[in-house]
Amino acid sequence: MSRKPKQPRRPLLMYVQAPVPDDIIAVLRFSYFRSGMAREVEEHKLFEEDGCFELLRYLVDQALENGCDVSIIGPYDPEDLGLEPAEAPAA
Repeated sequence: MSRKPKQPRRPLLMYVQAPVPDDIIAVLRFSYFRSGMAREVEEHKLFEEDGCFELLRYLVDQALENGCDVSIIGPYDPEDLGLEPAEAPAA
């Protein structure tokens, strides 16, 4: 009896629009997975400075490409940060 290979998990991006201290644009949390289980979580504060929005998009893109879940909390609309809502999956 052969088993179908397990589908790789699809990384998640979660965004919560909420106040953070004035000099911070976002708090990012990266969850790393191995064998379908969370193995490590990192949290980073992104401070307001030149290029911070581009850095946020780069970090999020790299994390998602590498299979990490990303959670973000910040005061901005996600679209202002270059984060587009995902399309709903087809039924």
